[in-house]
Amino acid sequence: MVKHDHEQHQNQPNKVFNEACNEALAITKSCPRELEEFLPHVSALTCLTTYFEKLSDDFDDLINDKGTCYLLEKLLRRLPSMIDKEKINNSELIERLHIAYDQLFSCICTNFLTYLQQIGSCHIIVATIEFLHMENVEQFDNEYERLIDGGATPLKYYELPTEWNIKDKLRQITNYFFNEEIADLALLLNDPGTAMVFASILRICGFLYEKKYKKLLKQLFKLTRSTFELTDYVLDKNASYVFEIILQFDSIQRNDILYPLILSKTDEFCLHSIGNYFIQKLLMTTTDISIISQLYQNIITEKFHILIEQCHINMLITFIRVCERFNYKYDDLIKHYRKYLNCKKKNHDFVQRVLQSNMKTNNNEDNSDGQHKTTVSQNQSSIFITKNGSLVLQALLRAKIVDSLTKTSLENLTGEQINSIACDPNGSHLLCQLIKKCTLWFNGKEFRQQFYTKLESYYSKMACDKFGSWVIDTLWTNANIEQKIKIADKMSDEFNILRSNQYGKFITYKMNLNAYCLRPEQWKTNLNLIAKKHMLCDEIEDGITNKNRKKFKKNLST
Repeated sequence: MVKHDHEQHQNQPNKVFNEACNEALAITKSCPRELEEFLPHVSALTCLTTYFEKLSDDFDDLINDKGTCYLLEKLLRRLPSMIDKEKINNSELIERLHIAYDQLFSCICTNFLTYLQQIGSCHIIVATIEFLHMENVEQFDNEYERLIDGGATPLKYYELPTEWNIKDKLRQITNYFFNEEIADLALLLNDPGTAMVFASILRICGFLYEKKYKKLLKQLFKLTRSTFELTDYVLDKNASYVFEIILQFDSIQRNDILYPLILSKTDEFCLHSIGNYFIQKLLMTTTDISIISQLYQNIITEKFHILIEQCHINMLITFIRVCERFNYKYDDLIKHYRKYLNCKKKNHDFVQRVLQSNMKTNNNEDNSDGQHKTTVSQNQSSIFITKNGSLVLQALLRAKIVDSLTKTSLENLTGEQINSIACDPNGSHLLCQLIKKCTLWFNGKEFRQQFYTKLESYYSKMACDKFGSWVIDTLWTNANIEQKIKIADKMSDEFNILRSNQYGKFITYKMNLNAYCLRPEQWKTNLNLIAKKHMLCDEIEDGITNKNRKKFKKNLST
């Protein structure tokens, strides 16, 4: 019954959206903003396909309207992930989408020059092109997660069926872009809309159409006749979109022109907001150790204090992740950082110092006024936590083997210090990431045990805090049976306080703490049964090979 109600609840947005499709054009024009917010809740490809089809006769009007234009862009960015899930099981539906998309593509080509001159419609051109090879943004929870990953995880893209003739469409749109009626490319690269369109074409050609990609690069680099001109383009806020794409793919222009340019002007790039980001992209995309080595020498060895004090935090995080991934002077980098932080001789305060680190962020926020600093208490165990410091520590903890300095310092944190971190907005996320994604947590049985033991006196206090409650929830989810029993035993003493607290009551529901207080032995028995069921399911899943997976599911259903 509960499952049925849940399915009905999930299906409700689809029903509402399906009814709205009866008057698709009128509703789209009258309330595009509301539809844009509602769109992520629609999970049925059938509904979105019907909606897309009903708009197909009026694409030009919708693109020329600023409100509906952004709604259409959001729809285009949502569809590829759903097509990827349904392309095997529902070919008829995919074909209907294909026909509607071809109408949109034809509309874009017919009015290409007009749309190119408007920022809103430029976004539609970009979304229409990227639809052909859309990035799977579900890989990362947010941009911070992508940053901390540091390029370690290969990006995934949704692939359309071959019937969509992607290469022909790329060739066609490229020809329109280089039409004689279009002004000099050098001028257009300074235009934000045109630069985005060209960058999208270049990226997809780099993945799917190598010959065309090389031709586009030749046309692009004809613009620059000197290093000075190229530097201006690379550091331009619009043209930089294009040159960032070039870093992703192997080419003569990248290896013989862009790389030497950056290495020869590292200081200029490092202290420039766009150039700084450009170096980060280079580090995240290159596999050439010699390039990493030269950048390390120019920035870390010679100007580490400048990196910390004048550059963005993203640069330091990227260096941490890249050096660890390629096993290149990782320990040396941490020594530079320890020396800068002026840690004590035993280095037990390294984690605290990192969490207090105060650096500039990408939006040029200056933390010198203490705006992002948080102090939970004013005693000797208080820890100042900055958003920047939290991100740097997450990067250090994401290593395959956490360095001894970070590990030792983390192990020396007291329960009160961990509690103060947990009850901080930046620290709460840090601890959740430690528990969910750090190898030190997965592989360090003793470390986990010590962590739970230190917090025994603080479970209830954390559960009643807005941010600490997230950490308790994560600790409970990842605890073994013995640890869950200890958590329940400690928190049962303050059950009445917890269930009356706006945050504490949620974890009591999840733990079924009321049942523990009334019937502890039965609660433990049920906990063991649930654990055994999960273990059995995991073993079955691990034992199923790709060959007999379908057969297993069929037998299971019968």
